[in-house]
Amino acid sequence: DRHPGSFKVNLHTGAWGDFSTGDKGGDLIGLYAYIRRLEPAQAARELAEQIGMDTTTKNEKRPQPSNPWTAILPIPTDAPPPPTAHPQHGQPTATWTYRDADGQPLFHIYRFDPADGRKQFCPVCWCQSASGTAWRWQAVTTPRPLYGLDRLAARPDAPVVVAEGEKAADAAGALLPDWIAVTSAGGAQAPKHSDWTPLHGRRVAIWPDHDAPGRQYAESVAKRLKDCGAVEVRILQPDRLDATLPDGWDAADALADGWTLERLAALLETPEEVPE
Repeated sequence: DRHPGSFKVNLHTGAWGDFSTGDKGGDLIGLYAYIRRLEPAQAARELAEQIGMDTTTKNEKRPQPSNPWTAILPIPTDAPPPPTAHPQHGQPTATWTYRDADGQPLFHIYRFDPADGRKQFCPVCWCQSASGTAWRWQAVTTPRPLYGLDRLAARPDAPVVVAEGEKAADAAGALLPDWIAVTSAGGAQAPKHSDWTPLHGRRVAIWPDHDAPGRQYAESVAKRLKDCGAVEVRILQPDRLDATLPDGWDAADALADGWTLERLAALLETPEEVPE
């Protein structure tokens, strides 16, 4: 109260009145606005923040809390074995280990196939924080290393095939032994989060999944390969050899379907050139 006279607040209802000026209101937000000389909306927001209420609206992004855990790359040799099961998804149906150019393990990817049919991929990393070290179910900091860096280092002049996902990359490597198969972590939406510079100066073919996300992945990877200095970038088109391929068909399916050397040679001869 900045004026001589009576000022009352009803602590049960929140009603208040400044009898020296005639100002009054029916709630504590109005009182706070009056004292602080604020608009009611700003007064409500400040009061909410002071008592710890969430003040974001449905159209506002909530700030994400920072993760105190950071992956240690490569995994130290004295680290304990990684977990054998996920607390929600249970036992993995497959695991892949990302390694650096010297073959040292960096982190692992676990695949889970629950009963509802929705496959899950979860990275697990050896991490550190102010409280110590532990295995954590989280991705490594971007830019993420590629799957197959050790194979790239061992064969610096070999051509490279990029597949979408670790299973497809392993299958592509088995089908094309003269090539080095690699992939990026995180699936079709995440090539922007990986470090593609190890493919500088390489001849690269991209083997996309046979669906719209696969095409999107291939085009995104192709752009990044051009930007990082790959000398040749092509996108393979298996649907030109078989127009009946089902959605999601990939290199792992080609391996399971028994694609022959002749068909694979034809696949490599009919790529889509990526323009400069």
